[in-house]
Amino acid sequence: MEVNFIKNYHYEQYWSLVKVVLFNFCFAHILAIFLSAMARLNLGSNWQIAKGLAGAGWFPKYVWSYYWGVNIMLTVGFGDLVATNYEEAMCLVFIEIVSVMCLAYNINWVGTLISNIRAQDIEKGKNFKTFRQLSDKYSLPVELEWRISNYIEESVNIRKKFNIEE
Repeated sequence: MEVNFIKNYHYEQYWSLVKVVLFNFCFAHILAIFLSAMARLNLGSNWQIAKGLAGAGWFPKYVWSYYWGVNIMLTVGFGDLVATNYEEAMCLVFIEIVSVMCLAYNINWVGTLISNIRAQDIEKGKNFKTFRQLSDKYSLPVELEWRISNYIEESVNIRKKFNIEE
């Protein structure tokens, strides 16, 4: 489906960014499940009781779990929710380590996407600048200019798509 949907290199890079965002939503959901389950380790003292959610339905508990998961994952911090017993503290150590790796992955991936887009724009700009100089110098016909411009654009796209170095 992606191959048919994504025809342009820029669109492919932006689609990769959307996939990173979707990954974050899904990973936060998994963290929310772990954080909700973590409250069942100690029914007498847990983060849900401390937050006043002990008698609440599943949805408010899930929303707070999701909020806490996102907070841990993307800010590497806890904010207004903290561990209330040693079982939660042990679970949170694991969650924090995994979340830090997820954050590092996200930052690296977004940086890579931005670098790829910039590199293509710089390469295309250099090629078009050279072409414009030659075109002005030799007074090329408009039809030929158009064909060469399309060739430059497509050759840059193909090199990027298949990671071909010059």
